Amino acid sequence: MMTAAITGSEPLATLLCNSAERSIVNGLRETARRCRDSGLHVRLYVFDDLADQREVLLTPVRAIIWDGHSSWDDDVPGVDGSPLAGVLGRDRGRITAEALIIGCCWGADSEFTDVIRGYLAAPTAYVGCQKQPGKTHGGMVFPPLLEALASLEPGAELDMRVEALREALDQAAADWPAIKPARWKADRLSPPRTRQSVRP
Repeated sequence: MMTAAITGSEPLATLLCNSAERSIVNGLRETARRCRDSGLHVRLYVFDDLADQREVLLTPVRAIIWDGHSSWDDDVPGVDGSPLAGVLGRDRGRITAEALIIGCCWGADSEFTDVIRGYLAAPTAYVGCQKQPGKTHGGMVFPPLLEALASLEPGAELDMRVEALREALDQAAADWPAIKPARWKADRLSPPRTRQSVRP
């Protein structure tokens, strides 16, 4: 379990993973290093305890990058062997980040995003990949995404955030063609609609 603060007081982003995969940890460390070199403040958390992970995911911050291995048990999506609902909990806590970036394989898959929707406080900019990223993709993909978000004012319109992330992904793919097969994607992701009672 470790945490590393990178300059400043209020972070632009939280970077989260567990300690199981050294290459994933190193990818987030490289992201933190590149952010520091660009003058961006991020916090890196490497937590194996699910309660610690949940606390990080539910803490207000502009952007969250959550990296790990996707897992599927009876078609129930998870991260690092734990179902998404098990990590995010059932205590009605909600993710409030303006952007949520998932580094897991198939993080843009509808089964994965359908679970995530249930834990969003509001519509957010969402990035995931439709295929399998390499274990070292994080250090290539995540820094330009955070730089794109940092170029916008906090609270920028959702469409502006999504467009900035799409442009950053296009540029990252041009700079690093090896990431193209993962099919990274930026889009809007909204909480599920709640049924309103109909009055007679």
